[in-house]
Amino acid sequence: MSENAKGVVLSQDDWKKVIEWAESHNNPVYIFILRCLANQQVVTAHAINAFKGLVIQDREFVKSANKFIGEITHKVKTVMGIPSSEPHEERASWYNWNTIRKEWTTSWSQTRNLRAAFGATGDPWKGDGEH
Repeated sequence: MSENAKGVVLSQDDWKKVIEWAESHNNPVYIFILRCLANQQVVTAHAINAFKGLVIQDREFVKSANKFIGEITHKVKTVMGIPSSEPHEERASWYNWNTIRKEWTTSWSQTRNLRAAFGATGDPWKGDGEH
């Protein structure tokens, strides 16, 4: 998230809309990304490319992974009612970007709501979820 970006947290219902959108595509990478975030609060450019069957060759791998994050972000903005015409520095963000590790992470509130949208219950790190 850029310094000027406004952090937004999607509700469980908002995430359900994003999941429905992701499931409607013939490309399972969208659901893979959302499940990674729901399961471990992070998805890396490396994992996205591995899922796509690619072995990283150069820095272009981040751009190829970022394309999918950008498309998810567009849907998030639609669900949240955020106009695409807002200047870049005023855009809302649903994730944090780790430049060194090339990964997108979500807050615990975001992750909890995403997990609930997938039907997960409890906190798997505390052992109180359904197995």
